[in-house]
Parts: sequence; C-alpha cells; structure tokens
Amino acid sequence: MIEASNKKGVTAMETLIGIGLVSVIVMTVYSSLIGAMNNATESRKRTGALALANEKMEFIRNLEYNEIGTIQGIVPGLLYSSEKVSKNNCAYNIKTEVRYIDDLADGVAPFDLINNDYKQVHVEVDWGVPEKSVSLYSVFVPNGLETNIHSGTLSINVIDSTGVPVPAVSVEIKSLDDNPIVDYATGTDDSGNLILPGVPSQHYRIFLSKSGYENVMTYPSPMTEDDFTPFDTDLFVAEANLNTKTFFMDKSAELTLKAIDIETNEGIENVSFDIKGGKKIGINPDTFNLDEIKSTDSSGNATFSNISSGEYLIENIDSLDTDNYAYVGTEERLPIQLYAEEIHESIFLFADKNQNSLVVSVKDSIGEPLKNASVTLTDGVFNQTILTGEEGLVFFPQAPDILTAGSYELSVSLDGYSDYNGNIEINDLVKESITLSLE
Repeated sequence: MIEASNKKGVTAMETLIGIGLVSVIVMTVYSSLIGAMNNATESRKRTGALALANEKMEFIRNLEYNEIGTIQGIVPGLLYSSEKVSKNNCAYNIKTEVRYIDDLADGVAPFDLINNDYKQVHVEVDWGVPEKSVSLYSVFVPNGLETNIHSGTLSINVIDSTGVPVPAVSVEIKSLDDNPIVDYATGTDDSGNLILPGVPSQHYRIFLSKSGYENVMTYPSPMTEDDFTPFDTDLFVAEANLNTKTFFMDKSAELTLKAIDIETNEGIENVSFDIKGGKKIGINPDTFNLDEIKSTDSSGNATFSNISSGEYLIENIDSLDTDNYAYVGTEERLPIQLYAEEIHESIFLFADKNQNSLVVSVKDSIGEPLKNASVTLTDGVFNQTILTGEEGLVFFPQAPDILTAGSYELSVSLDGYSDYNGNIEINDLVKESITLSLE
C-alpha cells in the first residue's frame, strides 16, 4: 500500500512538471508567433512606404525642370509639401522638400552670383506611432546654362546663449511681400546651420521651434511711435547676396500660477493673471516674448508651457480679487525667477471675503517680510498663536476653531524687534499689515 501511494505521488509531481514545461513551450511559441506577425506587418508598412516614395520620385522625374518645386516653397513648383495617403490599411504622410544646391565646382555665394546650380529633392514617407519613415533623395539638373532668378542666398545659424549650436531646429519661412508667395518649412542641420540658395528677393518672417526649447521669431520694424523696436527684425533677402542671420535659442521652462484658498488649500477657478516676462525681444518700450492674460482652470491652475527663462511679473497683482475671494499674498517673492528646463509652480493665496477671518502680514521698516514672527489673536474664548511663513503671512482661524464677529486683541513679537499690541475688529475678511521696528 505504501509503495502504491509513493508511485501516485511521483506521477502527480511528474504531471505538474510536464504541465509547466508545456506552458513554457506554448508561451514561447505564442510570443514568437506574435513577434513574427508584428514584424511581418511592419515590413509590409515599410514596403508600402518605400513604394509610395518611389512613385512620388518617379512622378517628379517626369516634370519639367521649372515645375520641380513645392507650392509656396522657396523653390516654387507644382508639388505639395505634404500629402496624406492611405495604402493597405495604413495611413502615410508624404513630405516633399525641394532646395537649390550651390555647387562647389563653380564657387559658392557670395562669389558665385548665380548659385542656384541645381535642385535637390527629398521625399520622406512616415507612418505609425512611434513615427517611422523612409527617405529618398534625387538631384535634378537644368537643361542649358544657369540663369539668375532674382534671388539671394539665405544663411541661418541657431545657437544658445552660451554659443553652443542648436541642431535640428524647425524653421518656417513666410514671405511678407508675397512676390512670390512663400510658406516654406525646413530645418537646420546637426551644426544648427541652414543655407538656402535661390531664395526670391523680398521680405520674410522667420519662425524657429524645437521640442524643449523656447520659440523664436522675427518681428516687423516699428511702423509707429507706439511700436517696440525688435532685436530680431524681419529679414530682407537681397538679390545676388549672402544674407546671414544668427538666432539665439535656449531651452524652455514651464510655469504654473496656482490660486488657492488659504484656509482649505483648494484651487480657485477664474482668477485672471496678467503676466509679462521671459526673454526681452525689443526696446522702446521694453518688450518680452510673453505678455498674456490667462485665467485659472477648475483646479486653480494657469499653466504656461514652452516659455523662456527669465523674470516674470504679474502686472495685475493689485487687482487679482474675484467676486468671492480676496488676494492676500504669495508663498514666494515676486517677481518670479524662472530657469531653463525648470518646471515651477507659484502659489497665490486667496481668502473668502464673506467669512469671519484675519490675514496678518508682518514686515520690517523697509517693507521686507519677517519670518517666524509669533502672532497671537484672542478675545478670551478664542486664542490662537501662529508663526509667520516665508512671506510673513498668517491666517486666522486655524481649524477646528472658528472666528465670530467682534473685537479681538492682536499681538506680534519677534526676537530683535519691538512687540506690537493692538485691538482689531473682525467682520467678514479683514487684512492687517503690521510693521515691526528693530529694538
């Protein structure tokens, strides 16, 4: 009997091991099949993209030389700069870029007065998330001699404030004279440079952007006395000249202005902030690249993304009150100092106008807030003592106590300063500023 029982135990163990091995094998085979199917699907998509790129390039090869260009491009022509196509249940985006090339063989600008030697076509087809792409390049040479098309060469260099080149910056070039209309998008190379021969001679506005960096653009020269004078003015491309422009572009930051109830710590909606600051873009008057009015959302937040480092002022700091709330102070010193790549939150404190409460601001004789001052409010029944924070503020009452309308004694003390003692009437929200003098 004992031997039979042992045999059954061994058989059960072998069965469990066998099931485990079969499960591992099945999962391995299943994973391999899924991987093979995904690879096959991705391969079909890549094949489809390459077929579309070849079709587009073959279409271009059948155009006349003067037709090879993009609509509203630096090199004008019949081609769309971007097209969306669906093929084999996959959505593709076909991008076409045409540039003039200044060949070294006959010199380059500014010594080569006719530097639109031939055209280079770049066709890129992308798909999927994350985005994947295939690219084809081809060169097209004109029949006969070079001709001057009343154009110049535009050279753009992008560096940060320390002089380090910023690579792969998206560049958008828009004509202002519209003779011809140009709305052309391209990018800088790995050295932060972009050279475009054959740019029609006229005025242009330039826009620069890159993920994680501040946006940069050119601005019109002052038209009236009320306009500011920009540092980066719109560019004029002079015919048969090398027109060079260097832009400064630094990493961006994010700033959230948060309005909260000083008692409940909950966000307050529809507080309107008029904010100005960041990078100075001009003078007479001083002008910055952020000058905006924005209201807080349902969480009490007004967020400004992809903005420049620098100082930020709240222009309407004295009129932030809403119908139900009064602004009573901040948890940091103003103006706000924002640094590159920083994600910063600035807290603005508000108190309910219709609640019996007291906000005390304690400062020294020159108006600087005093931290750790002891503030006591009492009427014999109510009695609370609170220390001021970084900005010299305290709020009464602290839960679970409540304030009733009436007369209270207020006292403030801090080592090295003369004490303050006085009476105060509480009815709804009261804001009191106390100045302490050095002993």
